[in-house]
Amino acid sequence: MQRMRGTGGQTRGPAFAVSGGLGLDPVLAQGREVDDQVGGVEEPLADVNELGCHAGQAMKGAGRKPVFCRTSCSAARTRCRFAPERRPRGAPQMPLAVSSYEFSVFIHITAVVVGFGATFAESVMFPVAMKLSPRHLPYVHRLQLTINRHFAAPALLVVVATGVYQMAEGNWSYGDFWVSGTLAIVIIIAILLVAYFIPSDKRLQSMVEKEIADAGSGEVQLSEEYLRAGRTQGIVGSITGILLIVAIFLMVTKPGL
Repeated sequence: MQRMRGTGGQTRGPAFAVSGGLGLDPVLAQGREVDDQVGGVEEPLADVNELGCHAGQAMKGAGRKPVFCRTSCSAARTRCRFAPERRPRGAPQMPLAVSSYEFSVFIHITAVVVGFGATFAESVMFPVAMKLSPRHLPYVHRLQLTINRHFAAPALLVVVATGVYQMAEGNWSYGDFWVSGTLAIVIIIAILLVAYFIPSDKRLQSMVEKEIADAGSGEVQLSEEYLRAGRTQGIVGSITGILLIVAIFLMVTKPGL
């Protein structure tokens, strides 16, 4: 315990503070004299902090406010703290852990973004090329073929595979509306991609290349058949984009849960 030296030089008992006019409990202050003076500390011992905390805990248990030591000790060392114990500085942290389910969700979302994100740009390729020159149209169909073959089609396989894995590992049911609805949209998009978009782009590319070659160096006159097929492809592409957005909405919000 700390012993305080008074004005006359005599040594007094341990000093305790009073906060707001409240005295210490008799057990702690019996026969003691409260010294409000900040005097010199004579050989402070390590148990002064423990004594302060015990006093504060006892007062808190009795429904009273904790007190603070008014000696020259640092308030941070003598103040009673009732907060939960914190992790010591320098203690090792837990390494970053990712479960296989979480990793499959990451792959699932990445496949949707990479595989189908570029398909939305296809809706503006055809009108832009038509405004510039019909001679750019073969490039448009070739680019759409590349996107559908090497991005959208592989992404569909990854989305289905990771989705099946998540259904097996997670607490989901194929009877849930958001699951069955998303699965139906994925099947529709897969059918349109394989049975319509890829064959249609191949056919339109051959058709427009022939019409450009027939025009020679003159102005290209596109046939009504090509224009009609191009408009149909644009409409189907817009519907497919809306379906994709609906599927994303169902997967994110999971209505019905």
